[in-house]
Amino acid sequence: MLLLLISNALIAQIEQIERADSLFYAAEYEKAKPFYAKALAETSRSNSYLMRRYADCLLRLGRAPEALAFIQQQAQQDSATLLLPIKAMAYTYIGKNDSASIAQAHFIDYNLEQPIQDSLFLADAYNLFGIVSWQNGNREQAIEYLMQALSIHQNQTKVSPERAAVYNNLGLIWSDENAQKATEYYLQAQKIYSQLFGESHQGVAIALINLADIARQQGQYEQAKIQLAQALSIRQLIYDKNHPSEAYVYAAIGRVLTEANTELSQAHFYYEKALKIYTENYGDKHPEIANIQNFKAGIYKKEGALALTLKTLQTALQANSTNFFDNNIYTLPTALDFYQPDIMLQTLLLKAETLEQLHLNKTLKRKDLEAAYASLMLADSLIQHIRNQRNRREDKIALGNIAMQTYEAALRVVMRLIDISPFSRTKYEHQAFYFAEQSKAAVLLATITESKAKRFAGIPQDLLNEEQDIQSQIAVIMQKLAKKPEPKEATKLQQTLFEQRQAEYKWLKNIEQNYPEYFKLKYDKQYLSVEQVQALLDDEAACVSYFIAEKNQRIYIFWIQKNRFKVYNVAQTADLNAQITGFRNSLTYRSSEIYAQTAHLLYKQLFPFAIPKRIKKICIIPDGLLNSIPFEPLLQKAMPDPNKVDVDFSSLEYMLKDYALTYSYALALWAQPKTPQKNISSALICAPIQFSEVGMNALPGTETEALLIDSLFKLKNISTQVLLHKQANIEEFKNAKTDNFDIYHLATHGIADAEHPALSRIIFASQNTQENGLLYAGDIYALRLPSKLITLSACQTALGKLQAGEGMIGLSRALIYAGAENVAVSLWNVSDASTAALMPNFYSQILQDYSLGIALQKAKLALINQKQYAEPFYWAAFILIGNE
Repeated sequence: MLLLLISNALIAQIEQIERADSLFYAAEYEKAKPFYAKALAETSRSNSYLMRRYADCLLRLGRAPEALAFIQQQAQQDSATLLLPIKAMAYTYIGKNDSASIAQAHFIDYNLEQPIQDSLFLADAYNLFGIVSWQNGNREQAIEYLMQALSIHQNQTKVSPERAAVYNNLGLIWSDENAQKATEYYLQAQKIYSQLFGESHQGVAIALINLADIARQQGQYEQAKIQLAQALSIRQLIYDKNHPSEAYVYAAIGRVLTEANTELSQAHFYYEKALKIYTENYGDKHPEIANIQNFKAGIYKKEGALALTLKTLQTALQANSTNFFDNNIYTLPTALDFYQPDIMLQTLLLKAETLEQLHLNKTLKRKDLEAAYASLMLADSLIQHIRNQRNRREDKIALGNIAMQTYEAALRVVMRLIDISPFSRTKYEHQAFYFAEQSKAAVLLATITESKAKRFAGIPQDLLNEEQDIQSQIAVIMQKLAKKPEPKEATKLQQTLFEQRQAEYKWLKNIEQNYPEYFKLKYDKQYLSVEQVQALLDDEAACVSYFIAEKNQRIYIFWIQKNRFKVYNVAQTADLNAQITGFRNSLTYRSSEIYAQTAHLLYKQLFPFAIPKRIKKICIIPDGLLNSIPFEPLLQKAMPDPNKVDVDFSSLEYMLKDYALTYSYALALWAQPKTPQKNISSALICAPIQFSEVGMNALPGTETEALLIDSLFKLKNISTQVLLHKQANIEEFKNAKTDNFDIYHLATHGIADAEHPALSRIIFASQNTQENGLLYAGDIYALRLPSKLITLSACQTALGKLQAGEGMIGLSRALIYAGAENVAVSLWNVSDASTAALMPNFYSQILQDYSLGIALQKAKLALINQKQYAEPFYWAAFILIGNE
C-alpha cells in the first residue's frame, strides 16, 4: 500500500513537471512558475532541474534580480554548481558581465574535473555561455559554445525549442560579420517556433526583432519597422506591461528611426518608453540604460544641442558605473568602475568628440579640450582592459576599429592642445606619440609578451611542448573550417576544436596556478617613451611613425632622432589612398606614367621636411594603406621628363640611394630586446623549385640562388642545411634543428589571403599525394623559430589582411611572433631572375658585417647599377620588417 502511495505521488509530481514544462515552452512563464515551485516544495532532495526552470521563469518574466536572489539562496553544493549557467545568464540580465564570466569559468572548471553526462543540460549551458561570451566581446569563443550546443541538439531526433534558441543566438553572433548567414539562422529559429507553438510565441518575436536588426543594418527601415511592430504585438500578448523585453523592442524601434533620420522626435519618444521600463525593472544603473542614453546623445549632437548631449552622456556614464553619481560633465568615473566596458567606451568617445565640438563652436575654452583629453585617457585604459579580457586573437584584433577611432580622436584633441598651449607643447607632443604608439600592433605586442612570459617563467619544456601540440591542432582545424567544408565535416571539426579549446583552457589554468611569475610577466605592459626610442638610435639613424587620420583628413608624423623629436600635423592631399594605390600599381604593373605622377607627390606628402644630412638609416612605422607600399622607390625629386618613352631608371633619385630603410609594425616592436650581437653561425636554405602538385609555375632560378647562398655561407665557415626539390618539404623543415639557425632562407612561392590571413601560406614540396606542402600562417604561430633573419624569397609574402590598428596580418606577422627578429618579405609577384641576383648579394653584404638594412640597400643598389634590373619592379618589392 505504501509503495502504491509513493508511486501515485511520483506520478503526480511527474505530471506536474510536464504541465509546467508545457507552459514554459508555450511562453506561459507566470503560469508555469507555481507548478515548478510546488514540485520543488514536494521534492525531498535538491532538484537542480526544477531550480533552473523556476529561475528561468523569473528571468523571462523580467525579474532578473529576483531570479539571482533565488539562485543564491540554494545552498546545496550539488545544485549550486549545476545552477551556474543560469546564474551567469542572470548576471548578464542585470548587466554584471564580469560576474557572469566568473560563474561561467567556475562551471567549466567543474565540468573539466567531473564531466557532466547529461548532454541536453550541457547543450543548455553552452547555449547560455555562448551569449555570456558574446556579451563580453569573446565572439570566437561564443561561436564554439553555440556550435557545440547545436551539435548536441542535432543528434536528437526531436526538434526542440532549445535548438531554435541556439539558432537565434548564432544569428546574433554572425549579425555584424555576415548578414546572410545570420538571416539563415534567424529564419531556422522562426520556423521551429512557428511549427511548435504558432505565430504568437516569444521565440517568433525574438526572431522578428533580430531580422529587423539585419534590415536596419542594410538600410531597409520600413521592413524593420514592420517586423518590430509584429514582435511588439506578440510580446504585449505574452507579458505584463512594462516587461524589459518590451523595452528592448522600443529601443530597437528608436534606433531604426534614428538611422532613417526622418523621425527623430519619434525616436526620442520610443527611447523614453524603453528607459522608463528599464528603470522600473532595474533602477537607474544598467548598461542597457547607458546604451539608450548613448543613442539619444547621438541625436542631440546631430541637432547641435551640445549641452544636452553632454548631460545625456553623463547620465549614461552613471548608468554604466557601479559607484559613480556625479552630474558634473567635467568629472569621470574611475578606470574600472563599469558594468559594460564596450558601451562605456562608446560613451567616452562620444563625450570627447562633443567636448571638442563645444570648444570649437561655442566656448573656445581650454577646459573643454582638457576634459575631452581626460575622457580619451580613460577610454585608452578601457581599451587595454577589454583587450586583456578577450581570449581569442581574432576578438582582440576586432577591437581595432573602435580603438582606432578613439586614438584618432585623442590625437586630434592633443594636436589642438599643442596649438593653444605653448608652455605645455613638449608634454602634449609626447602624449601624441603615446596615443599613436597605442594604436599600433597592440595584439601582436601582447602575444609576443605572453610568449616570452611562458619562456621566462620557469615553465618546463615538456609543458611548453604540450601547449605547442594543442596550438598546432587548433591551427589545422581552423584552416579546415576556413575552407568551408560540408556541414557534416564542419560539425566534426567544431567538436574537435571545442575539445582542443578545453584542453588549451585547462593547460593555461594549470600554468597560471602553478607558475605565478607567468601571470605577472604576461600583463607586464611597458609603454615606450620618446626618450627610450632615442636611447636606441645612433647619430645616423632615425625613426618615422605615421598615423593616417581619416575623419579630419590629416597625417600625423612623428620624427625621432637621437637628439631630436618633432611632430608634424599635415593635411592630406586629395585622394591620398588613391595616390598610394596608384603608386603601388605603377610598381606592380610597371607603369612609368603613373609612377611619375605619384612617386614624388607621395614623397612630399610623407616627408614634408628636410631629412638631416647625417641620417643614413630610417625605420618606418607605416599606417593604413602605407603598409602596402615600399618607401625606397619614392622620388626625392620629380622625374625630369615623365613622358619620355625610355626612362633611365638607374638615374632617378630614389630614397633608396640615400637611406637604408627598414619597417616595423610599431616602435615598441622595433625596440624589443635584440639577441646579443654575435657572428652568424648557422643557416637553413630551402628551395622546392618544382610546384606541379599545386599547379604553380616552377622557379628554376631558386636552385641557383640557394646553392650560391650556400657557397657564400660555407666560405665563412657557417654551418648550413640545404633542402632542395622533394627534400624541401614541411616535415624536413620542422625536423631541422630550428633552434640552431640564425638565418632561414626560403626560396619558394607564397600566397597572401586577404580574406582569411591565417590561410596565407608558404609553398613547400609535397611529400606524397595526401600532403600538399602548404605551411599556413596559422601553423607558423605554433612554431618556434628564434632567429636573426627569415627571408621569404617568394611572392606577396609581406601582404595579407589590412586590419585597423594592427597593420598587415599575414605571413610576416606570424614569423615575427614565431621568433624571427627580422623578416625579408615581398610586396608583389617578384621576378625569378632578378631575385636570384638580389638575394646572394644581400647575404654577401651581411657577411661583410653590414647591418641587415644596409645590406639590403646595397644589394638593391647593385641591381639598379646593372641597368637591366634598374626599374623598381625588380628590386623594390623586398622589404625588411623587424627590429634591425
